Amino acid sequence: GANYTVTVSATGSGTVIASVNAGAADDPYGNTSNASTSTDNTVSFVNVTNPVPTISHGYGATPTNDSTIDLTVTFDQAVTGFDNTADVDVTGSSAPCSSACTRPGRPRP
Repeated sequence: GANYTVTVSATGSGTVIASVNAGAADDPYGNTSNASTSTDNTVSFVNVTNPVPTISHGYGATPTNDSTIDLTVTFDQAVTGFDNTADVDVTGSSAPCSSACTRPGRPRP
């Protein structure tokens, strides 16, 4: 065939430049192909997937009798602007929490 489809999956924002190497194909007469010389072979990808946060705790089983609980927030991609004192809502049967619920996070030992 003369036409082929190449599918590219981007893993984030950036530029993809596609080119075909010299000698990638042969015609029926044994001539090998030249390298591509395309000028429209560049595509810019913009990540349009919203970051997804996951909240987890380091406690194997719950309930716990600790007076404070450290939670880890992990996003599925790099983010900026996250404020662990303002961007997390805490609700539940122990809410409203003391100020310990809103202090900046600290690494778990």
